Amino acid sequence: MRRLLLPICALTMAGCSSAPLAGGGDNARRTNARPVVPSRCSMGFRELFQLAKGREWSQDEVAEFQALDQDGKNRMVKKLAAEAGCIRTEDQVGTDGVVYTAFWKE
Repeated sequence: MRRLLLPICALTMAGCSSAPLAGGGDNARRTNARPVVPSRCSMGFRELFQLAKGREWSQDEVAEFQALDQDGKNRMVKKLAAEAGCIRTEDQVGTDGVVYTAFWKE
């Protein structure tokens, strides 16, 4: 089983990118989130949505997701991961000090 780490702010309809390197920042000191570790992914938000909902996401849903702040995106990822049932999540801190919820298929 391999962990896949994705910065949620970088996700769009087409999926994967490398995660930022581990970093600090004020958010890192105020949370129990782990630093982001570089990794290649094999799944993006689009696939997460499909696993959770059993369908493609609409353009309106894409726009709504993109309009969320990072905390909102993290909450959405955790909600969809719970709905999908086969996805693990973990909060991690990017080099910018922002907490991102990483997700990967178990």
